[in-house]
Amino acid sequence: MPKPRNPRARVLPPHVIATEVQEGTAQREAETPAEASVGDVASGRQKPSREASQSSQKHEPSDALPSLPDAADESTGKREPAVSQPEEKSSGQSRFGRWRADREQQREAEIARENERVREHNRREQIRRDPALDGLRAEDKVEPERAPLSRMRKLAYTALALVLVVALYIGVVFFSPLLAVEKITVRGASLMDSAQVEQKLSSLRGVPLSRVSEDRVRELVGSDGALRGVQMEIRPPHELVVTVKERVPIAAVKRGEKYALVDNEGQTLREVDSAQQAGVPIVQVEDENLSQSAAFRIISNVLVTLPTSLLAEVSEVKADSTSSITLILKDKVTVLWGTSQENEVKAKVLTKLLEATRSEDSQSSGAQGQGKKISVYDVSSPLLPVTR
Repeated sequence: MPKPRNPRARVLPPHVIATEVQEGTAQREAETPAEASVGDVASGRQKPSREASQSSQKHEPSDALPSLPDAADESTGKREPAVSQPEEKSSGQSRFGRWRADREQQREAEIARENERVREHNRREQIRRDPALDGLRAEDKVEPERAPLSRMRKLAYTALALVLVVALYIGVVFFSPLLAVEKITVRGASLMDSAQVEQKLSSLRGVPLSRVSEDRVRELVGSDGALRGVQMEIRPPHELVVTVKERVPIAAVKRGEKYALVDNEGQTLREVDSAQQAGVPIVQVEDENLSQSAAFRIISNVLVTLPTSLLAEVSEVKADSTSSITLILKDKVTVLWGTSQENEVKAKVLTKLLEATRSEDSQSSGAQGQGKKISVYDVSSPLLPVTR
């Protein structure tokens, strides 16, 4: 069974092998003694002993190639196998030998470089570990490699960064003057004085916008009767807008020489000098405490349900009792309202009656020059209204 080929062995081309064989044959012929006896030739060459053959194989270089059989014997005319002769051949005489020599040199150079690297590494380790040599050769010190951050350390650094960002944000927003109040704008004030409201809020100047609350604004504005509430709006970086929500006056009550404006709850908003300045109907009730008066509650319910156009024509409201409410218009027309029930239906019926009668009055006055004027509207029964 043939011996398996070494996968790392180099395979030479056929023409190179032929050249090597010819060179080996020529060298062996030159080394053969010229004085060989005729008897030796006639009897044939003797094969060398086994010990000599082994000795020859020991001294033969590893790059020697097998020789070809010798030429045929002249006397016998037979070919005999050629005897292997010791072959002393230098690496320069064979391409294969030169290749092996080059490989050996490269291997020796690699081994030398590896040994040098190991020595240099050992020297650096000695310098690094020996405290007595610390600082002698700073350029030879080996800087220790930083270990990669673990997952927990990364999370810790991330959490710390987030805490710092939040702390910086809180400091800038809540305590820094970068977002402080510098301008205060008051809106929606008609019964109240805007300048006075702004003056009351002047203490908020310089306070960070994020620390201003509606409760604080309401506290500074005070308990004004006309104030229902406040609404605050922040406009960075320095403006504070305060919208005042006022109560709506629906009637006026005469108190001495002045008239007090009141809302539907009987809350006094402010006082004016005349009924014309009030701009709302004048209410006549016996009770002075309007918030506790039943008659005023009935009147307020009637006034709230009146359309804006009809409410503008009412100049006075009387309530002799809870079932007897009377409206007096600006043109001195009397409206008998009755109770506070079906207020919306009564308001619609009264509006239609006023439009119809005024249209008829205008037509009759144009035709005859003088028409009959209606002075009383009775809508206490809205389905059966009466005019007189």
